[in-house]
Amino acid sequence: MCVDCHGLFFGGRVTKGLCPDPFFMKRHRVVLDSRTFLMEFSDGKPKANTQDGWRWCNMCEGMFFAGRNNGVCPFGGAHDPEGSGEYRMTFGFNPPTSGNPFPTQFRWCFKCEGMFEQNTANPPILAPGGRPFGGSPSNGPCPADPTSVTGHSDDGSGLYLLRRGPPAP
Repeated sequence: MCVDCHGLFFGGRVTKGLCPDPFFMKRHRVVLDSRTFLMEFSDGKPKANTQDGWRWCNMCEGMFFAGRNNGVCPFGGAHDPEGSGEYRMTFGFNPPTSGNPFPTQFRWCFKCEGMFEQNTANPPILAPGGRPFGGSPSNGPCPADPTSVTGHSDDGSGLYLLRRGPPAP
């Protein structure tokens, strides 16, 4: 997961994709203790409480829902699923615990079709003019709506439950 845009991306290639933060337009960035998550491939047989149709974009490296259209890629144009398998996401909620009062909650953005971490712990502190300090909106910047104060939109999205993976290298 990118610490700047809150987007879920594949970090296994050297390129690290492209972060849609309009202030920096750089590669996705992870920190030493960054969270990794496990993705499930779809076998084409629908399962309860899941959603098939998720793909990986080979340009920005982000995960996006291809069930409606290919959304908007930070590189410009639509996400490119060439070379991607089909992934399955599970609907669910990560409950708070005493050690983690603000667990990661993932949502789908209907504007860009991307998967993003909903920032429930730190609502944005707005600078004059309504732009959040630090450049990134509370839900991470959306490539389909780069001037939005809130960034990605969770309108119409359920919560997605992703299993944690090993620490990022």
